[in-house]
Amino acid sequence: MKILITTVFDYPHAGGLSTHVTTLKAGLEARGHEVDVLSISDAPGWQKKFYARGPSFVLNKVKKGKGIIWSRKARQNMLHKLIVENKSKNYDIINAQDAFATFASLESGIPTVSTVHGYMAFEAVSSGSVVEGSEEAKLLQEMEKKAYSSTRKVITVDQRIKDYVKKQTGVDGTAIRNFIDIHDFQPATDKKAELRKKH
Repeated sequence: MKILITTVFDYPHAGGLSTHVTTLKAGLEARGHEVDVLSISDAPGWQKKFYARGPSFVLNKVKKGKGIIWSRKARQNMLHKLIVENKSKNYDIINAQDAFATFASLESGIPTVSTVHGYMAFEAVSSGSVVEGSEEAKLLQEMEKKAYSSTRKVITVDQRIKDYVKKQTGVDGTAIRNFIDIHDFQPATDKKAELRKKH
């Protein structure tokens, strides 16, 4: 199969989503699939600055939360454009790694499944980007529901997120716990005493 993995976040970056994508890509390729990744990192820097970051900064000064929604939608539009530009590669399926990547991917007409890594609306509130109970928080929750209800299949990285998706949308996802690359992660068990003394 020809598989495209998409995200509106930077890739690669330091963090769980990036590690997940890298390991997933390697695992799928080891099974003989062709895998590409498209992320906001593939968009020109000036576009990110002028269409996403700049307006987001200004809008957040007007009302907290407006900026994050503007930024995510702008990233969605940029990602959609990148997907369309790569449509000639004839991908069989897209695995979107966030709600806004799901929207960008669905717009392409390519069959899309979505991986849910967290609680988008709740995380925006807890980070202070959005005010709890605000229109913006409610809109993010509605967008989560729409994304998970529109995609062909929902995959979650743990059981708690699977339960969250079911509670929020009624969609029954499949939990596939986060994984590690067993070829990269090989504990030096023969050096256990030496490592304990050193660290």
